Amino acid sequence: MQRILNDYDRRGPSDRLESHRTLRKDPIMRAETMLAELNRLRKDIDEDPTDIEWLALHHAFCFVSYKMGDFQAYLDEEAGKGSFDEFED
Repeated sequence: MQRILNDYDRRGPSDRLESHRTLRKDPIMRAETMLAELNRLRKDIDEDPTDIEWLALHHAFCFVSYKMGDFQAYLDEEAGKGSFDEFED
């Protein structure tokens, strides 16, 4: 095990980055894309704390923005199920 770690440490930073890139696949659906759409919907209606539609969009936007990592993990899982196969960027 130590030999493997030493071999890894001897590689330059660019080699380490390149091997990391090959392991990570870009997400099909990005959390930022969904968050931007929630924000657009939220901004399309008048800010009205008495309106359930505005409240739901506002708080969904706030929650997702605080939990971006978790939301991206959820989107990646859904992408694996084919949930975004018909989506065109």
